[in-house]
Amino acid sequence: MLILFDHGAPRGLARALAGHTVITAKARGWDRLNNGALLRAAEAAAPDSDRAVDVWKCVIMAIGKASYGLDRGGSRFFLTGVPECDPGDLARLVEPLGLKGSITTRYALAESEIRRLVLERGISYLWRRVKLQEDILPRTADLPALLAVLENMLRRIAPTEELIVVDRYLLPKACPDCLDNLTFLISPILNGVSRVVLVTRKEYDEALLNDLRAAFKKRRCEVLHRISDNFHDRFWIADHARGLFVGTSPNGLGKRYALADYMAEDDVRTIVEALSGEGLLPERNARGEPPTIAA
Repeated sequence: MLILFDHGAPRGLARALAGHTVITAKARGWDRLNNGALLRAAEAAAPDSDRAVDVWKCVIMAIGKASYGLDRGGSRFFLTGVPECDPGDLARLVEPLGLKGSITTRYALAESEIRRLVLERGISYLWRRVKLQEDILPRTADLPALLAVLENMLRRIAPTEELIVVDRYLLPKACPDCLDNLTFLISPILNGVSRVVLVTRKEYDEALLNDLRAAFKKRRCEVLHRISDNFHDRFWIADHARGLFVGTSPNGLGKRYALADYMAEDDVRTIVEALSGEGLLPERNARGEPPTIAA
């Protein structure tokens, strides 16, 4: 099918129309024509086999506050504007292209998406969602500010049962501030958490580990230590479901630029499976929870 985009068409939309011929009004010298004249010029110029030229003016007129989108194979294109056609016309235009078109408000779209997620994945899925954003941890002497950034991001992954920390250099020797820094990061998110699993390299400070165990025991939280050299990056994972990637260890904060970012669910699953495959994670009960720690 021959498809004509006027000068308001969004960039990248043509890539979703593989198998169709896409031309632009500007390329044909029609970019100064109004909608009626543009339609007439397109119809007149179309070859007989392409008499059904679809002009996307009703989709791409970005002049108002409504929201509308195109969906093909799970990919959606959202624009802001008031389309000049009704929903039925829009659906008719895009159906031959293998697309589904709809006109809605952004609030109705959000509501329908929430309903779909609740039906497909359950209400608990929504409670576990986190805000996807990244932070740059700069090179600075202001260590408290960097620790506060990390502590806030850790609050967002909100462990309720178990926290896993994969960091080869988490327990370095000769680090007098490490105990205070680690307790600052972890203590605020320990409510309800019964177990913390630390995965480090084999060279670690046993005294620091024992001090952490003593500090968290007061919160009825068990600290388990595992050794592995198969993980280069640092991962903080809550309840086997949500995770945070950190580009440096706590003792390296402020020394070099580093990135901290939330992990995608698939990436969390991959790391958890790798840890389990090495036998680094303890058994969980029949409900998938860590066992209760005796007082």
